[in-house]
Amino acid sequence: TTESMKQSTNYSAISRMRYAHQSVGGFTLMELMISIVILAVLFTFAVPSFRELMLNNKMTANVNDVISALRLARAEAIKRDSFVTVCASNAAGNNCATDDPPIPFHQNGWLVISDTGVAGTMDGTDELIRSYPPISDENFTIQYNNGNFVSFNTLGFVSSVSNGTMSFCDKRGNQTGVPINIVISSAGRVRTEHPTAPDCES
Repeated sequence: TTESMKQSTNYSAISRMRYAHQSVGGFTLMELMISIVILAVLFTFAVPSFRELMLNNKMTANVNDVISALRLARAEAIKRDSFVTVCASNAAGNNCATDDPPIPFHQNGWLVISDTGVAGTMDGTDELIRSYPPISDENFTIQYNNGNFVSFNTLGFVSSVSNGTMSFCDKRGNQTGVPINIVISSAGRVRTEHPTAPDCES
């Protein structure tokens, strides 16, 4: 009958309105909730991975800066036919640190200097070749096992008869693969390694 058809039409219209209220941008409310849960799970895994990526990039950048300084010093020593030194900077940033025990390289940054006078200090006609700023991240450290400086002679060899090691650590501590060492051979060669038994503070 006509009355029944009207009631059926009204019921269909109400149903469509209810369904429309439960849809958002083409998604049902249930689909939207599932999407939010999936995004939350992905975010939980993505944040630590992103943090690891940022720390790895910072570690690599700092290691590369020190390697750059060491290679510059070696090349300048050969070119100038005189000693050139990479040293931990003093607090003023205008000379090598002479602290005992040695201060870490990251604290005040490091310098590349011509070093014709007293070893490991800028005096007389010595020249500042390049300076590197301190590392702003207080959780990052560079420790050198042979004092405050590395000196290269006219042949590009270092003054120490044994290998020197610079240890790079960050806030992650002793986790495998995190610390990096720069090893400086007596011949002045520079290489990196991941120590099997790192000594980093957490």
